[in-house]
Amino acid sequence: MSAVEHPDGRVERIADIVPDLDYDPANRRLRGGQLDCTMADGSVRVITLEAMSETGFHLGAGLYFGFEGNYHGDWRGKRHADGERIDDCTTFENTRRLHQIRDTVIRIHDPVGGGSGWGNWQPIIIGDHRRSGLKAADSFW
Repeated sequence: MSAVEHPDGRVERIADIVPDLDYDPANRRLRGGQLDCTMADGSVRVITLEAMSETGFHLGAGLYFGFEGNYHGDWRGKRHADGERIDDCTTFENTRRLHQIRDTVIRIHDPVGGGSGWGNWQPIIIGDHRRSGLKAADSFW
């Protein structure tokens, strides 16, 4: 169930959500957009999303979905420690090396309710997505 929850306990149900999101075609990073929400009473409520950085935090470097032959949770010794420093996570090569999934810090605005807040968006968008201008030929996991 999607809904708007109020501090006093009221809940406004959302009947439908139509996303109008902008993704970078080179690395499929969420750049922002809006969610057009049709409420249960038929009214429309637009929620806007604003990405707070150019890259986000790529979870591939944390071994999610694997990274250079290693996987999150692998046993590699009692005191194993390592890390990665990747200078530019916006390039075609590096985003494919790191996978798509990333923590994207977003700012959320609800003009109807007057609220703003912060969130974490973890997008993976695979294949052809005409509404966003993404092509299947450029898709990657």
